[in-house]
Amino acid sequence: MSGMAVSLGYSVVGPVLPQISAELAHGPRDAYLVKLVLGIIGAATIIGAPAAGYLSDWLGRRWILTFAALFYAVAGCAPIFLTDLAAILVSRACLGLAASAIATLGIAMVGDHFEDQRRSQWIGVVVAVAMLGNIAFTPIAGFLGELGWRTPFYIYLIGIPLGVFACFGSGRDPAVPQHRSKNGHVVPQRRRHIPVKLMVEAAMTGGIIYVPAIYLPFRLREVGFSGPSQIGLLLTLEALFGAMVALSYGRARKFLSHGAAFLVSFGCVAVGMSLIALNTSNVGIFTGLVVWGLGLGWLSPNILAYASSYGDGLDRGRVLGLAKASLSIAPIIGISLLEPVSIRHGAGGVLLVATALALIMFCWAVTQEMTSKPRVKVMLRK
Repeated sequence: MSGMAVSLGYSVVGPVLPQISAELAHGPRDAYLVKLVLGIIGAATIIGAPAAGYLSDWLGRRWILTFAALFYAVAGCAPIFLTDLAAILVSRACLGLAASAIATLGIAMVGDHFEDQRRSQWIGVVVAVAMLGNIAFTPIAGFLGELGWRTPFYIYLIGIPLGVFACFGSGRDPAVPQHRSKNGHVVPQRRRHIPVKLMVEAAMTGGIIYVPAIYLPFRLREVGFSGPSQIGLLLTLEALFGAMVALSYGRARKFLSHGAAFLVSFGCVAVGMSLIALNTSNVGIFTGLVVWGLGLGWLSPNILAYASSYGDGLDRGRVLGLAKASLSIAPIIGISLLEPVSIRHGAGGVLLVATALALIMFCWAVTQEMTSKPRVKVMLRK
């Protein structure tokens, strides 16, 4: 369930944003704040994910996850009773902190309790459930929104059963590796270096996952899909395909290393985005969406599995938190850098730039595989 925490942060509110704006926005400043009701979730992740990961390494996953889940329910339902837009924005920031903590600790617990093969399988399931939850709860939130814009916020009560599961069903935290210090005291064995390489890779991957998706609806409109229902249907089909591919990630990892999975993913994303950027026919656009979805389905679980197994796993929570923060900061930077390209060359131009970035990461994945000779030999023997 942990994977749905962040996706619900977006899907629950999206359908009722116009109603919130109509009732509470009384000027340009308020109109900007309404947009931040969605945007602040990603910004909060930059703080919440590393903080939760660091604390859970010391205090244990179970209690931090339990507190985060209950706090998620309280912060998520707060707008039901709030009448001030600024106060709603604060509650949404708190929701983002809790959601990023839940998502980070869910992946960390998978890494704690499972070895490489099972770990990849369950991380794929977590990502797929997040994608399917986003698809399923968007129309549910729209239906509840017909009863009033405050009603969809009751969905966040899902944090209560999640907190109960975390408290009573997650079992004990795995033992932390220990060693004796100079004075003889037993202390946790931790790493303190900052995984800069992993953070850069996660930021680049986040840019490829999230930034093109923001411009995709505009590209679909450019090529003739003007109706919201048409665009929504295409985006839903892409998300469903990506979720199905994510479910296959564990099986794929029986034959592919992390580098090889990245190679396939970045290659598919590059081909899919280029087809959408350079085609105007329905067949070309649909083919591009399918190939793009194939690549996206493995990208997110692969970077999370890579982070979960980074080093020897002694600081798994902290490393995963930093990776999640890097993934989340990518859209903020990417939109700022690519908006001038969009103004001058349209959404198609942005997708071509993103294609170039995906090709760079594809070349990086090839380099990783070429330098991983022992792993390649083992794969060949298998």
